[in-house]
Amino acid sequence: MRSLSAAIVLLLAGCASSMGPVSEAPDPRGTLTFTADTPIHIAVVTAGSPPGLAAVGSEQEAGAEQALTDSGTDLPIVLETFQDGCDAESAAAIADSIAAAGDIIAVVGHTCSTACEAAAPIYEAVNITMISPSCGASTLVDTINYVDSFTRTIHDDQLEGTLAASFAFSELGARTALLIDDGTVNTVHFTQAFSTQFRSVNGSVVVAPTFDDDEDWYTQMLAFVQDGQVGVIYAPLLPDSSALLLEQLQAAQVDVPLIAHHMARSEWMGDQAAGYPLYATGPYLEQDRFASASYWASYDATALLLNALGEVAQQRGDSIHVGQQALRDAITSTSSYQGATGLLTCTPQGDCSASQLAVARLNDSGWQVVFIPR
Repeated sequence: MRSLSAAIVLLLAGCASSMGPVSEAPDPRGTLTFTADTPIHIAVVTAGSPPGLAAVGSEQEAGAEQALTDSGTDLPIVLETFQDGCDAESAAAIADSIAAAGDIIAVVGHTCSTACEAAAPIYEAVNITMISPSCGASTLVDTINYVDSFTRTIHDDQLEGTLAASFAFSELGARTALLIDDGTVNTVHFTQAFSTQFRSVNGSVVVAPTFDDDEDWYTQMLAFVQDGQVGVIYAPLLPDSSALLLEQLQAAQVDVPLIAHHMARSEWMGDQAAGYPLYATGPYLEQDRFASASYWASYDATALLLNALGEVAQQRGDSIHVGQQALRDAITSTSSYQGATGLLTCTPQGDCSASQLAVARLNDSGWQVVFIPR
C-alpha cells in the first residue's frame, strides 16, 4: 500500500539556505535530482496488522509527520506511507516496490526486525538508505552482518534485555525468571541477553517453549508461574502476542510482574494490560511529554534523516541534487544530535540510538518511569 501525505509537501523557494556546499565530485553511489515538480520522496514503512502492531505503525507514521512539520526545512519533501505485515515476505515486496519507484531517496522503517532483515539488502542494491525506529536486532548492526543501507534510532535488543534482567534482580527482587520469546529475530536477542545477565548475578531462568497461541502452550506456561517459584516473567513479544499472554495471565489471576520491550510502551498496550503489573524497557522519555517510545523513536529517525539531507543536498539552478553515499555518510557521522529520545550518536554500522535507557511501569494514569540505570 502506497499513499502520499499531501499536507506535508514543502515548497522549493528559499531552500539554498538549508543545503550544503556545492560539490562537483561524483557520488560513488549515484546522485538523485529533484525539482519543485518532482520533490524528494521519503518512504515511511510501518506494520499495518495485526491491531497491536498497526497501533505501533500509526504512532511511527505520526512521529515521522511531526518531525517533518517541526523541521522547518525548505526542501521539497513528500512522505509516502507503506504498510507491511511484519514478516519477511511482505517486507520484501514493499521494498521491491520502493526500489522500483525511482523517486524515493530514503526509508523511515520498517517496524519489525524480520522485516528490516528482508528489506535492507533490497535497498542496498539500489543505494536507498533506511533508518528504522524499532528494528533492534543485534545482527542488523554488528560488524560482520550489517548492511550499508541500514541505520536505526532504537536501542539494541541486547541492551534492553540486559537492563530488564538487572531491574528484575535488583529492583523487583526476583531470583527466578520465566523467559518467553517467539523464536524469531524480533525477540530472541532480548531473551538471550536477559538470560546471560540474570545468570551472572546468580539468578535462575526457566525457558518456556516458543510462544504459541494455543491452549496447550498456555497450560504449560501457567504451570511454570502458578507454582510460586517464578518471580518475574520476561516476555519481549510483539504487541499482539503480549496482549494474548496478558489475557491468559489475568484470566488465571496471576499477578507475577511481566517485563516487555519498547513496543509495549504505548496507549494501545495500556488498554490491553490495565491492572496488571506490567513494565517496559526502552528509551528514557520525559513522562509529561513523551508517552510512546514508537512515536518518538520515529520522530528522531525522521529528524536525523532530514538533518542529513539538509547537509548534503545541493542546489543547482532550479534543481536539487542529493548524493546517495553522501546521505548515508552524513547519517553515520552524526554525533551528539539532540533528539527526543536523547543524544544520538551513530556508529559506522548504523546504530544511532541514544545512550540512556529506562524502565517504565504501567499505572492508572499511563506509563511512568520507575528505573534509570546509572
